[in-house]
Order: sequence, then C-alpha cells, then structure tokens
Amino acid sequence: VESGFASFLFLYESVRLLKIAILSAVGNVEDDLDCLRLRADDESEGLSPPVREHLSISELGWSSGQQLVLERGKPPTLDEICLNVTSRVRGSTELFVVSRSLRIGDFMSLAMKRFDLAGDKWHFCRTNWCGEEAGLLEDKETSLETEKLKEGETLLLLEGSLPPKGFLRLAVYLDKKSTGPTNSSKNSLEWLQGLIETFAAGVGISRSETETKPRSTSSLDSLETNSPRYCFLGDVEISKQATLSDLKAHLLTLPLLDNYVVPTLNFLRLCRLESDLEPGRVLRRMDLSLSRLKISTSAKIGCTVLNYEESLSQSASLLTVRLRLADKRDYGPPIEVVFDTPGSPTPAALRKFLSETLELPADGFVMAKHFPNKYEWAVIRASPPTQTTKGKKKGGQQKAINLRQKPYFLKDGDLIGIGLCDRLSDKNIDFSTAADDAGKAKLRAVEEEKRQRRRQRGEMGQKTNRSRPEVGIKIFVPDYGDPK
Repeated sequence: VESGFASFLFLYESVRLLKIAILSAVGNVEDDLDCLRLRADDESEGLSPPVREHLSISELGWSSGQQLVLERGKPPTLDEICLNVTSRVRGSTELFVVSRSLRIGDFMSLAMKRFDLAGDKWHFCRTNWCGEEAGLLEDKETSLETEKLKEGETLLLLEGSLPPKGFLRLAVYLDKKSTGPTNSSKNSLEWLQGLIETFAAGVGISRSETETKPRSTSSLDSLETNSPRYCFLGDVEISKQATLSDLKAHLLTLPLLDNYVVPTLNFLRLCRLESDLEPGRVLRRMDLSLSRLKISTSAKIGCTVLNYEESLSQSASLLTVRLRLADKRDYGPPIEVVFDTPGSPTPAALRKFLSETLELPADGFVMAKHFPNKYEWAVIRASPPTQTTKGKKKGGQQKAINLRQKPYFLKDGDLIGIGLCDRLSDKNIDFSTAADDAGKAKLRAVEEEKRQRRRQRGEMGQKTNRSRPEVGIKIFVPDYGDPK
C-alpha cells in the first residue's frame, strides 16, 4: 500500500479496520479478511513482522507516509509469535507464525519441512543484531515462550547435532601470526631494538648502536587492512567442568597444530574472540573450569602458538603497540607487550613501562588508545581533563587515574598508538587514519537515519495525541487532632 492511502491512516482505530478500508479502496472486497495481513515496510529495516489486528495505529507507531504491504497469510493472534528462520544450506529465510507454546523440537521439524531438509542432526542458533551466531537453543523440549524469543527474531537452522548435556562445543580459530619456538630465528628483543631505531632516526633521537635497515610497512601491517587475523581451526567438544589446562591439552590433538612445537601448555595462548573475530580477554588461571571462566557454547576461542612461555597474572594487560609513521596517517608493524605493574595501572606507570620497553625518553612520545567501535583515539594524559563542578571544591590531592576505569577502560587486546616527538615540539598529534574517517562517516549515516525516524515518530505523535483538558481534583484529609 503506497503512501497515497496514508491520508486516511489515522481515521481507523485498529489494523483490521484499516485493512477493510484498503481492500475497499483497491476493489478487493470479496477477498477473505482472515487470509490477508499487513506488514510495515521500512527503507532501512525492511519488512516488519505481520501486525496483530487488534492493535491501534498509534500503538504501532506508524506515521504519515508509512508504506504498508498487504500479503496473503493469516494474521498472528495474541498467543502466536512471528519468527524468521534462515537456512544457510538453502540460502534463504522464511517467516513462521507459530504458537508461543510450541516446542523447540516441533518448530525445528516444521522448519525442516519448509526448507525440504532431512536428517536428525540439526539445531537452532540465535543471532545478534548483525546476524551472527549468538547462542544455541539446546533443549528441544522447552517451548518458544520459555526461551524468551522476541517478536521478529531470526534463528539460524544449522547442520550438526548439539553437544551432550554438560558439554560445550567451541569454535576454535588459529592466529595466523602464531610462531612456534623453532620458527623464531631472531631474538624478539633484537627485532624490537631494530624497529625502534628505525623510527627514532626520523625524529632525531640519537642511538649509539649500529644503524639498522628500515623495515617496509606492508599492507598487512596497516590499520586499513581487511585481512582476517584468525582462520578456523575446528570445533571441539569438552566438558563444562574441564579446566583451561584440559582445553589447551585437547587443542594440541588437532591436526593443524602438528606443525608447531609446543614444549609446555604455557606456549599456548587462548583468548575470547569478539563478534568480528578480534582478540578479546586472554584466558587465565589454568586450574579454573570453563564454567568458572564463563565460557559458553556460543563462544569463539582464539589460539596463538608463542615462541616463549606466558603465564599472565590477573593484573596484567596484553596490549598491541604501534608506532605512528611521521607525516603519514598510518602506523608501523604491531608490537605485543604485557603491561603489568604492582600498583595501580596509571598513565605514569604505562609511560614508564613503554619508555623502558621501547627504549625511548619518557617525555619523547605521546600515547593514545584506539576505540574501534567509535573510530576514535583517546590521548592518555597524566591527569584527567579539567571539569567544572558546582558547589564547594573539595580539598586534598587529586586521585590518580586508573587506566582500567573511565575514560580509558584498558583491557586485553587494546591498541596503543605511540607518536614520537621532540621535547620542545608540539605534542598535539593526530592519531587518526583514513580508516577512522570512513568508519565515522558510516556512524554518522546510521545516526542520521535514526534521527529521521525519531523525527517522524514525533510528528506522528503530535498529530495523534490530543491534549486532555485540565480537571481540578479535591483531596480529603481527615483531622487527626486530639479528640476533645
């Protein structure tokens, strides 16, 4: 239904009355009303689930100019739910209107029949906002209502049986940058020294050591690269009560790890992977169970084979450091460092650590943390930004910044940019890259779409909401005084 019919959209109290008016306008009054249903069509969000006919236009939030689709199908009732099911085998998505009390197993049989699939090794997986796997529906005996599925939610129908009760099936990915101890032909400190000398020469910092050949920055070392860091290694089934040590030992039995020499389990680093397969928190404490580590079946595990033993403490942070290229909006190769301090992780402690690790003067560089979700860099300063507060100022010494708290939230996998500078030069360094500019442009486009939708809803609300007349009220308050 095009926007030409929107002129009488607000004249009808319910969707059913609107549907009758639409059929009368197009001349299809003979069609069965119970075999037709309405859906809203949004340019950015696509088709919405079929609407229930008892709802009013204002409850649905439809505004003037709203495009509607009239299609054949039974409208959902109060005790029914609309769900989308995607089959990767068939490469298509189907809409289902089923009872909320339907069992997961029965719903799976219904979906398999619709997609013409056979066999008993299939399962449902929930999805997140971007369509990625978010969690399995493990119990086929529970109902859709018990699983708290939402209206219009999309489920993935995947091939493969569910893990036994009490077990986890984890997707494991191998870090392409893994280097076994026998593959390292050069000491890591020597490599790091050569890299620092290369960048230090560009800003006039003297070095007494022999000058090294500058390293070229390949496309894989650039922040703009789209090459994935991790490749799929395989699925493993393991008990929820198994320890981190058991998981590492189990991974060593996978065929693709035969090319690496792993003398001890501490040569193997495991971390949680984010939805975009970026490394997250490193798994610690070999004696903790996977359930204590809050590992679920939907978790993705990244595996890195190291050329040294690693046993991170709870206070340590695994960081990636990249040196900013002078006069370029780009960075050099990544350097992994483990930042651990006996006290609080303050900016001064991080500066001292990087100064000693990179052999740079403490006042010869500027630090910044990258926020990939916002495509922004936050310069790490020794003191918090000045804030004006109302009221009387409290005396005493200013509290030191904890980098794990606001506004930096330092954690495993964070990227720290290093901008080299002379002691007397301007330290207002631009850490952004072309990739950050492109990412911010996408975020602005999404925000503008949301702003337009809110504006449309506001205009619709002003037209439909009528102001109620003011009515005076009387309040009776009994007399609780002492009786005479």
